[in-house]
Amino acid sequence: KGTNISGVITDHNQQQLASFRSQHNGMGSFYLNVQVNESYTAKVTLPGGAIKEYALPAIRPSGTVLQVKNAMESDSVEVFTAASNDLVKSDANYFLIGQARGIVCYAAIIDFHDVNYIRRKIAKRLFPSSITHFILMTAKGRPLNERLTYIDHGDDLHIGITPVTTTYF
Repeated sequence: KGTNISGVITDHNQQQLASFRSQHNGMGSFYLNVQVNESYTAKVTLPGGAIKEYALPAIRPSGTVLQVKNAMESDSVEVFTAASNDLVKSDANYFLIGQARGIVCYAAIIDFHDVNYIRRKIAKRLFPSSITHFILMTAKGRPLNERLTYIDHGDDLHIGITPVTTTYF
């Protein structure tokens, strides 16, 4: 039972850095350019006007990012991965896995050598209509980032029943 919300993100000086508004039933996204050693707070305006504040997690100086864009009119899902400079210099490889209904439908090696940012277009036809789970993981299989999206091929299940008789006792 999602609800539509709006709000702002502030820094430790209460200066507004971003605003957000849910697109549908409380879901949506926004961009925030974060800085190490800064603290952030989300001030959420709920239906009816009540405002609640939530401290956002501390910013880590090292890490990875995974973003999935699933435009309904597109035949592909866009997957963006990024890594901090120290991880790029480490020459480590990562795996990007896309799975639906418990089956791996897409797998790729992500090599950040000399680049911080990688963009992949992945055909939706590789996945069945269902929730698709993307995972960026280390070469040892430790998940770092996860994102969910719904892929819809418009192939809804249609069931028809034809009785063998018109009357049952």
